[in-house]
Amino acid sequence: MERYSGRTVDEIGRIVVHSELRKKLSLTEGDKFSLTLIGTIIILQRAEENLESEVPVCEISELGLITLPCNMRDELDLKVGSKVSVYNTDSLIILKKSEYQD
Repeated sequence: MERYSGRTVDEIGRIVVHSELRKKLSLTEGDKFSLTLIGTIIILQRAEENLESEVPVCEISELGLITLPCNMRDELDLKVGSKVSVYNTDSLIILKKSEYQD
């Protein structure tokens, strides 16, 4: 698993996916991800066409922004300015609230 520098949650719950990570995973504007909250992490995985409707989905913007759903931000206590650590495997992006908050 590779770790990237942390990201900050903005006022509407977005974070930026690193450009290097977007290149590595061949991510482009409009790519959709399913989001799964497991304990203290959020796992983003490319969404399948036949994804169940109750699974939260986000879309990556031209600038690499993704918006995290309110319920997941609340569950992890991610507020405006919270730091999020970003990790990846070959096909997943993993987000975890950073232990080091300002």
